[in-house]
Amino acid sequence: MSILDKIKKNSSIKDSAILSKSKFFTQKDMIPTAVPAINIALSGKLDGGLTPGLTMWAGPSKHFKTAFSLLMAKSYMDKYEDAALLFYDSEFGTPQSYFDSFGIDTDRVLHTPLTDIEQLKFDVMKQLTELERGEHLIIVIDSIGNLASKKEVEDALSEVCGRYVKSKTSQEFVPYGDTTLVFERYSNDCSESHLHGNWYVS
Repeated sequence: MSILDKIKKNSSIKDSAILSKSKFFTQKDMIPTAVPAINIALSGKLDGGLTPGLTMWAGPSKHFKTAFSLLMAKSYMDKYEDAALLFYDSEFGTPQSYFDSFGIDTDRVLHTPLTDIEQLKFDVMKQLTELERGEHLIIVIDSIGNLASKKEVEDALSEVCGRYVKSKTSQEFVPYGDTTLVFERYSNDCSESHLHGNWYVS
């Protein structure tokens, strides 16, 4: 037995394979978009497009990062009629009309609001571990850059209210991700009764 066969046999990862035979490299699913320049940026090919894996957009505010993401999501959902979009939202700057402008069927979109990075970590891992190979899901996170840690959220609440607020409470009353707005509204009254409410009003 060669050393290569030995380490493959000993691997605890079920998808371990010889690189030349790995399904992660030999079977690439290509999702072309309607914009050839985006296809080139994503794959280096005019007729290419989005491939499985992680794609990240970085840039200043108002430079169409969300638009590029929705463009790719639309292309993916067009190719697979059973596909769904999981949209993690920490900015709340993408109204339904924005999805409509890209022709995305919002009945196939699960909108998940976020207030801290730990929420994202635990929820996305739960979602991924429940998926079966062959199911079609595209995930958009808008955005990671604006997400604070759970401790940062709690520390900010403590500084404003003069005490620590339970994490459950902070998650309920800061769903828009705009903590400054919420703090200003309740900076003079941080009683427990004022920390709860229907903050999911658009």
